[in-house]
Amino acid sequence: MAVKKARKPPETEFVLIFLGGLFVVAGSIIGSLPGFLNSGLLSQFFEPFGIIVGLLMVVCAILIYESEGRMVKTWGIAALIFSLLSLVAGGGLLTGFILGLLGSIFTLRRRG
Repeated sequence: MAVKKARKPPETEFVLIFLGGLFVVAGSIIGSLPGFLNSGLLSQFFEPFGIIVGLLMVVCAILIYESEGRMVKTWGIAALIFSLLSLVAGGGLLTGFILGLLGSIFTLRRRG
């Protein structure tokens, strides 16, 4: 009788990408405040874009934590793409970008 090993969820990767997404959302909201490098027309585009990208990073983090096998790597690639896209909106004061990038790389390098 074969004993199935319990799967260890990717906790570190989840936390890094999740926090990165929150930083991107927070950075977009802070960047839209009056007097904070607010350039009018540009901030009207980048604020919603940053919020959407940050929320998608959070969703990818949750799906990485809940998925198994090859789907973990698929969601890791998606999180990597959203982390790179977050640079357009400021990258969550660059902290969100770096956290998302590290979490994505750790997810892609993960074995099993």
